[in-house]
Amino acid sequence: GQPGLFRALTMANNGMVVEDLDTKQRKRIPNSNSIGSLAEMSLYLQDEETIPLRELFVTMTNQAEAYPAPSAKASDEELRAYFEAVVPDYDRDRVYPSVMKKVLRWFHQLSPLVDFNPEASENESNESAEIEAPTVDENTNEETKA
Repeated sequence: GQPGLFRALTMANNGMVVEDLDTKQRKRIPNSNSIGSLAEMSLYLQDEETIPLRELFVTMTNQAEAYPAPSAKASDEELRAYFEAVVPDYDRDRVYPSVMKKVLRWFHQLSPLVDFNPEASENESNESAEIEAPTVDENTNEETKA
């Protein structure tokens, strides 16, 4: 699999051409790999509900002053405390520290590229739409939903 975040550029014969958001290198990912869009991923909440990652990232951005997002390398206790403060109704049975680390890693990686402020102008949200749907190889994820 191909771990990490990629920007989908175009479809190619038997695959997709993507750009790694870290290295800016382009490569082809074959159709045999499972690829998911961050726009389709969500975090489990209690009562069988979910919150889309984009909405979660908006919440994290809005609460950044009161609750700064910790590093993805923070301790499990710090991660749980942060998620309890920012998303009090997250599902404690299905959202593991490994998922929290992945969400935080993606948030920190995407924050400089995407304006998660819900009050952003229409023009800014159209510009960020190109970055809004990076892809992730789900073969490396524990769950389809983060």
